[in-house]
Amino acid sequence: MSNFYQSITLWAIGLLATVQASAQSEPSRIVPLSLTGFNADVVAEGTGGNANDKTTHSVDAFYVFYSKDFVPSNPHSSSASAVVYGGGLENNGALLSSAVEGLNFQVADYASNNALILRNNVTNEGTLTLTTPKKAEKIYIAAVRGEGGSGAGDNHDVTATVNFADGTSQQVVFQATAWWQDGSAPANTAIAGIGEVSRNSATSGWAPRNEFRGLTNASLFYNELTLDAANFDKEITSIDFVKATTSNAAHTTAILAVSIYEAAPAVTEPVVTGFTYDIIANGIGNATESTGVGMDEQNRRALVSLDFQATAESAVPTRGLPVDGIINSAATPGITYQLADYSGANALYLTPDYVTGSVNDLNSGTLSFTAQNRDKVYILSTATGGGATGLTYNAVVNFSDGTSQQATLQARDWYGGNSYAIQGIGRVNIANNNLEEQSNVANPRLYEDVINLTVENQSKTITGVTFSFDGDQSAEWGNEIRLAILAVTTTVAQPVVEITSVAVTTQNNVPATITSNEGTLQLSAAVNPGNANQAVMWSIVSGSDFASLSNTGLLTAASNGTVTVRATSVADDTKFGEIEVTITGQVQGYCEAYFINGCENLNISNVVTTGAVQNISNATTGCIGNNDTSNGYSNHTSVILKAYRNTAVTFTVNFTGSLTNFTYLSVWIDWNHDYTFSDDEAVYLSTTEEVSGALQFTTTVPENAVIGSTRMRMKAVSGWLGSGACGYNSQGEVEDYTFEILADGPTYCTPTYSGWAVNEPAEPITSVQFGVDESVAGAINNQSATEVSVETPRYEDFSSTVVNVTKGNQYTLRVKANTNGNNTNYITIYFDWNGDGTFSNRTPENEEEQQLLLNQPEKHQHTTAIRNSNGTDDIEMVHTVTIPNDAITGRVRMRIVKNLNAPSNSPCTNPFFPRGQVEDYTLNIQNGIAIEEVTVTTANSVEPVITTEGGTLQLVATVAPTATASQSVTWTVQSGSDFVTVNAGGLVTALSNGTAVVRATSVQDTTKFDEIEVTVAVAGPCDAVEAFRYEFDDFTAFPEQCWASSQGYPMIGLTTDADKSIRLYSFMDPSVDFYVVSPAVSTINGEYVLAFDIESVAANAVGSTLQVGTLAAQDDYTTFAPVGSPIVLSAATSYTSIPVPATEGHQYVAIKFIPTAQHQIVNIDNIEWKLAEDMGNGGFNRSNIKVYPNPSKDNVFIDTASVIKSVNVFSLVGQKVFSGATNRVDLSPYAAGVYMFEVKTDDNQTQLFKVVKQ
Repeated sequence: MSNFYQSITLWAIGLLATVQASAQSEPSRIVPLSLTGFNADVVAEGTGGNANDKTTHSVDAFYVFYSKDFVPSNPHSSSASAVVYGGGLENNGALLSSAVEGLNFQVADYASNNALILRNNVTNEGTLTLTTPKKAEKIYIAAVRGEGGSGAGDNHDVTATVNFADGTSQQVVFQATAWWQDGSAPANTAIAGIGEVSRNSATSGWAPRNEFRGLTNASLFYNELTLDAANFDKEITSIDFVKATTSNAAHTTAILAVSIYEAAPAVTEPVVTGFTYDIIANGIGNATESTGVGMDEQNRRALVSLDFQATAESAVPTRGLPVDGIINSAATPGITYQLADYSGANALYLTPDYVTGSVNDLNSGTLSFTAQNRDKVYILSTATGGGATGLTYNAVVNFSDGTSQQATLQARDWYGGNSYAIQGIGRVNIANNNLEEQSNVANPRLYEDVINLTVENQSKTITGVTFSFDGDQSAEWGNEIRLAILAVTTTVAQPVVEITSVAVTTQNNVPATITSNEGTLQLSAAVNPGNANQAVMWSIVSGSDFASLSNTGLLTAASNGTVTVRATSVADDTKFGEIEVTITGQVQGYCEAYFINGCENLNISNVVTTGAVQNISNATTGCIGNNDTSNGYSNHTSVILKAYRNTAVTFTVNFTGSLTNFTYLSVWIDWNHDYTFSDDEAVYLSTTEEVSGALQFTTTVPENAVIGSTRMRMKAVSGWLGSGACGYNSQGEVEDYTFEILADGPTYCTPTYSGWAVNEPAEPITSVQFGVDESVAGAINNQSATEVSVETPRYEDFSSTVVNVTKGNQYTLRVKANTNGNNTNYITIYFDWNGDGTFSNRTPENEEEQQLLLNQPEKHQHTTAIRNSNGTDDIEMVHTVTIPNDAITGRVRMRIVKNLNAPSNSPCTNPFFPRGQVEDYTLNIQNGIAIEEVTVTTANSVEPVITTEGGTLQLVATVAPTATASQSVTWTVQSGSDFVTVNAGGLVTALSNGTAVVRATSVQDTTKFDEIEVTVAVAGPCDAVEAFRYEFDDFTAFPEQCWASSQGYPMIGLTTDADKSIRLYSFMDPSVDFYVVSPAVSTINGEYVLAFDIESVAANAVGSTLQVGTLAAQDDYTTFAPVGSPIVLSAATSYTSIPVPATEGHQYVAIKFIPTAQHQIVNIDNIEWKLAEDMGNGGFNRSNIKVYPNPSKDNVFIDTASVIKSVNVFSLVGQKVFSGATNRVDLSPYAAGVYMFEVKTDDNQTQLFKVVKQ
């Protein structure tokens, strides 16, 4: 029989996952209590003030608790704040512990009394009163002991008196654990490493004010108090605490919170009849006399009672069933079974039909009893036999109104199974009265199964349960298989109360905010009235990108924003409540990248750039020397590279290490500042090994790069490009830098010289003033070299000197210069009014024409000559500059050229001849024309509606006055960000169905804006459509894509050729009619026709018929309404078009195949539903890309007429999780959440889709 026991063991193991999953789905019964009666504030919180201002009482010496957001006004030098030091209690007071499954506490408001302090020299007594009385089996107390050492010698008793509503009470004594622990954490640690802060007023010496300490020593502990079973059903109203008086006057017990393990529901045991056989040996006498059949009938083994004796002199069993037949379930606390009298039939004994030689020929039977208002039915059973896994039995709960509820349950062998109610009960050999109880102390076993009644059945009267059992004839020991049902019991359902509303609040009414990074907020839901079912389902209505939500209402912050959370009644899903939570203080960061074998053998040894405004030269690496413990990551973000947009920056990168010749380098720059490194932000990817140990490449800052500081990542990997910007690889190094993108600044020509002018001394410009006369803030007032010398620079770049000017305004420009004696010099000024980096080089012939060009972009201006000046006297050129209204907004270059004898005729090549100088300055032009209004419309005045998945809509913003005002606007989504996005150019992209408000705000005047409402209305994958046409070439099976059929393959399927069609095959039964049913349509109104091709008719199918009709429901063929005459099929192919009349309530069209013989085959194709007036207009457009279903638990399909070139899937943090060229993506391996699909096709389409993974 050893093989028998082995097979049973395997069968039991197969059940383990089911049992565990069931157990994990049970909600936690541990709930925090809302209490009054706290007498001290022992938690320092928030910003400002000191620990002694924030609290009223110490816990241990000068020390108290602190929250994670505590920032003292006068920080101690050791640490500035809780964030810097670490530790601390959650800001919302919600404390989650892993010490006991489901254990959690809620500390009272940190701004008021939040602890009960019991202290010899203050008070040793206190009472905490429940705001709402509760029933419980256990009480959990969050407490610490202060003062004295951490050893047991300083412990003291605390007597807790639990008071019940009926006037009774129960006393329990416990000892709080010392707050400070120097050794390993005690077993009752609730939350380890929370730290403590000093509330001492002294700023020096021991425990100075605001000193943080004890990050690894100070913890929070719990005490578990178990109530007597007789008190489980009593409501607790309050708890009195009395601390024993000790010799140390400062001995303190601090109680911060109390939670309870709620009492289990009451259990009743109905009187059950219908047992068929006695399978339990009991009393004095042979086992054959006190049993009717053995549980293991073939091997003659029966269950045994503890009072069984073969003779009066025989020993009683040491293991067996209780004499009184009462079994307290080990599977579910509080569940009790009453076995039937051992002297009569005590089991419903079921034998499979195929079994031979059994005294029982029944494989089904009913246990009758009466019970009303029950929510669960518990069944006690066991089985014998083996060799097969997955044996099941059926249980049907019968109700007095004639209805029933069916369940399929597991039959488990009496040896080795899981989810047992009782084990180790022994057995007896009926043939010889031998007790078989020593060989396996854990067996036999009786098992528990549970049927959860539906809500509608809980108010009905149960009349019994009918069981049936088929066994498994193919099993190795199939003839031994039996099933016995020994008892049934039930639990009382909570009364059904009509729900009026659901109120959502924060636990203990703390503010609905999360301010700490990745902080949490415990939400509470109250279903009204109070005696209604309190179960709710939590969900995030909006703002799911900002936080996650547990099924218990715990909200965890992810990023800054506003989240709307909903609690919906489980009993009535039309009733729900909502709360809006504001999240701040979240820190965004970049993904990790590292090397599991470090970077000793390959590292980036030097990075040098040229061409930037501020270049870098970094020869520092974290991988010098033997560093096998290094993770290969070097943070160089303090090294900053600065460059303008459209600027080309050249990088030179060197590598060292034994693997240098196998280097592959990848470089990314986060141009859009979204904290991810996307594929289009890769500025360099090695295509082969960089064998020289050094490389050079150039990248240009994109025109649309976001201004400001961002991250640049360099990754050197041995042997291949590696896993991308994130994650880990084997050997190499990652280096991060800061790349600062500067406001736009073009590159201007540098003056060059040739001929005689090359060797001539420079006659310099000595003083430039711009805006000084107008008292402009930051006016240019620059004094420079005055000597005429070959050492004096011919070109001086003062473009870093910037003055703000306004369009339309006039400014005085004053220039002095050294004319090198009594010579005539001309000053020429060039302006790049349009900001394109160039200057005009045409010189007007006379002064009158020159003045006409003053307000024209790209023209230089001339002034009168200056003579005989040493550059420091009072001789100067004075000129009025008018800033053109059509100049760009932003920085432009002003170039001043001094030339001998004639005005300059070029800003770049030989700007002066033979002697002179060039100086550059920068004007920052600002708009000066008042903005009147902003108007938002759609391009080409189309309706602001997007009807395709991932579709776009171009918006246009016009700023008035249009002739002079800056047209620059900022686009934002004001509401409905879950439905659309908008880019900087006003292109709106659909995310999901809904209505959004998009705003365009003037960049010049942010008080001026306009809004437009954009609607996304994309038909779902199976929503009703107006028309359709299907050629079925892209189908992989039939039915799919919202089609349906009355039969599966092979009766209805697809042909296997490239031009697929639907095959109808009568197979073996010509009496069955087949239906092919279309997707839902909204236009069965008499104006449409159903058209299709009859592609082929098998010879034996000639004479069979097709009938077109309509249906009210896709799978209800009884509603089929024929349309037109039946189509009698001939051997020829044909195109058929049937006008379909209006049929109220019908939304599906169907083709019915009526065969006349076996094995008839008919192929149909190109089924189209269209307006009758379009009959001559064949074909359709399927160029759009569709992604469905959405949401999805696993497979997502991509439907497009084009060839898919690539599909990339990204998580919301930018990590690529899938890449391929396929029309199906399996999301089942990935976590639930939102993913972005990027689909590229051969016709140069690229579309993004937001898909929700359930």
